[in-house]
Amino acid sequence: MSKGPGWIQRRLLYIFDKVPDQAMSTAFLICLVYGCQDECLDDPTQWVYPAAERVAVTRALRGLAKTGKIRSLGRRFHDRHARWGGLACPDPTDNTRSNRLIGQTIRVSPTTVQTARKRTADQGSTP
Repeated sequence: MSKGPGWIQRRLLYIFDKVPDQAMSTAFLICLVYGCQDECLDDPTQWVYPAAERVAVTRALRGLAKTGKIRSLGRRFHDRHARWGGLACPDPTDNTRSNRLIGQTIRVSPTTVQTARKRTADQGSTP
């Protein structure tokens, strides 16, 4: 029998409740949960945290995503940081997906997707 969310999950839910429309990386959430000590929040390369803290927060995030309380927004290509957001958070990769990937998803050619994107952009720019 489950006793409910643990303290890390409760703190993460509190964070996502306060900032529901912003995607955050796992490293940033570790700093928010455990508190950054002598690190500058503007420079993620300076963040140092034990592997146990990273694993605990990642496990808590995966559990919350599995139960549908938060969204996993995937990983960024250049630094492989996982991104997480509240249920109201827009997916930042929606407009950066490739024409090929979108075409595979909806079963049309990449050229069709490119034409549709161009047409939508042209309609949006005309007054």
